[in-house]
Amino acid sequence: ALRDWAQALDVKVEPGRIYVNDGVVVVEQQTISTTGETGTAASAFRVVHDHVTSMFRHDDLAAALAATELTEADL
Repeated sequence: ALRDWAQALDVKVEPGRIYVNDGVVVVEQQTISTTGETGTAASAFRVVHDHVTSMFRHDDLAAALAATELTEADL
């Protein structure tokens, strides 16, 4: 389901910094829409036994880090 969702996006997403701690992963993202608009975002993932069990989109890296309680130490 996650792969299908990602492939259906109408934006290109380039990963940036990746933060990881105890099964929680936050990925900073640069986005480019099909109309050429650029932006930033971040996604938070919960990984259990090598499987993504949940995923949340955030408007920016700061929001994703705050929601997951990850810090620069988890970079």
